[in-house]
Amino acid sequence: IFVIDDRILVILDEVKCGNPFVADSFLHFHPDVQLKREEAGFVTSNGKEAMLYVQTFGSGGFEMEVIEGKYSPEFGVMENSPVLKLSAKVDRLSLPVVFGYVMSEYRVPLKFTMHVSKKIYELELGAAKLCVPMGEHAEYQWEKSKTKEV
Repeated sequence: IFVIDDRILVILDEVKCGNPFVADSFLHFHPDVQLKREEAGFVTSNGKEAMLYVQTFGSGGFEMEVIEGKYSPEFGVMENSPVLKLSAKVDRLSLPVVFGYVMSEYRVPLKFTMHVSKKIYELELGAAKLCVPMGEHAEYQWEKSKTKEV
């Protein structure tokens, strides 16, 4: 998980396994939040105005769907709530599968690249770039353009 300029949240999942399987990632929302599908992902709203943009990215094919989840505001009380589910088939045994979310108050131009030879993931967010070493998410390099504010 990365926080960029206190305005953008990036969640990046890396999955590698010796056997083919399906990896799922779930993003849970409050029952009052509505999810609307857009070309680049989803927009959350309170029914009147946009609150948060959720864009998805990944290194291979993955499926997105909104499913019904549960929310418990207090002990013994359950309400239905929306859950964004990403599913990726992990069948490339030698390479990791990477998928994740970018969440922000506004739409951010997004480009994800996996550089196998350099062993890094590169996520471009507008004029900024996040470089993450494969398998080493504790350290990363954040580059920000001097000409544009993200």
